Amino acid sequence: MMARKREFSYWISARELRETKIQDETEENGKKRSYVITPLGTRARRIVFCGVMSQKNQEENMTRATINDGSSNFYVTAFSNEYGMDVKNSLDSIEPGSEVFVMGRVNTYSNNDRLYVNVNPETVSLTDSETRKFWLARVRYLARRKMLAVTQARKNPSAEDLISKGYTREEAESALRSVQHYPDFDLSQLQEAVSADSIPETGSKDSENRNFVLDYIRNNDTDGMGCRYDDLVAAASNIGLQQGDLDELLNTLGSDGEIFEVSLKRYKII
Repeated sequence: MMARKREFSYWISARELRETKIQDETEENGKKRSYVITPLGTRARRIVFCGVMSQKNQEENMTRATINDGSSNFYVTAFSNEYGMDVKNSLDSIEPGSEVFVMGRVNTYSNNDRLYVNVNPETVSLTDSETRKFWLARVRYLARRKMLAVTQARKNPSAEDLISKGYTREEAESALRSVQHYPDFDLSQLQEAVSADSIPETGSKDSENRNFVLDYIRNNDTDGMGCRYDDLVAAASNIGLQQGDLDELLNTLGSDGEIFEVSLKRYKII
C-alpha cells in the first residue's frame, strides 16, 4: 500500500490564526479531517512557526506552552500518549524565554460562540534568532501577497484574473475563500500585525499580563460574586491589552486551573 503523502505545513502568523472563525471538515476513507480557514483564506490542517516561549505549564499527562511570534500567541498542547510522548518530552525540556521551532496540527474548540485554535505539536525544537528572523520575514512576505490578492479579489472574484496578475493558484484560491468567508474583515488588523517592528524579544510581556489579570480578578471580587468581565476589559485596555488577547488569556488561565467562571462573565481565583 502506498503511504499517504503528509499534508503541507503552512507558514502563518499567530495573529492570522487568532482571527480565524471558520472550521472546515472533509471526509477521507471514512475519517473526518478538520481544517481551519483563516481571514486570508488559508485552508490549513498543519502549520509551522517560530517564536519565543513565554509560558509553560507542565503536568503528568500534558504540557501547555504559549509561544509569541511578535504578532500574537500560539497555544501549544502536547500529550503523554503513544503518539505524543517524544514531543512532550521535547517540550518539557525547553525553558520559557527560549526561541523555538514548532510544526503541528491545528485543533479547534468553541466557547461562548468563539472559536479557539490550539496546536498539537509533531515537532518541537530549540532554534536561534537567525532562523526565527528568517521565518518571520517569510511569513510577512506571504501574508502581504495574500492581502494584496484578497484586495484584488474583492474587486473581481476570479481565480483566473488573479493568476493572470502574477498570483499562484494557491494564492488565488485562498483569496476567493477569504472573500467568501470573511467579506467584511478589516485587513489593516493583519497589516499592522506583520509590520517590520513586530519581532518578539525573549522575555515578552505575557508574564506581566498574566499577573495583572490574576491580581485584578483577586482584588476586584468586591461582592463575592466574582470579578466582572466588563471591568476586566476596561482595566486591560488601560495597559494596552486588547480584548481579543484578554479573552485568550482568560481561557488559558481557566484551562490551567487558576481561575473559573462563576457565572456568565464573572471570574474568581481558584
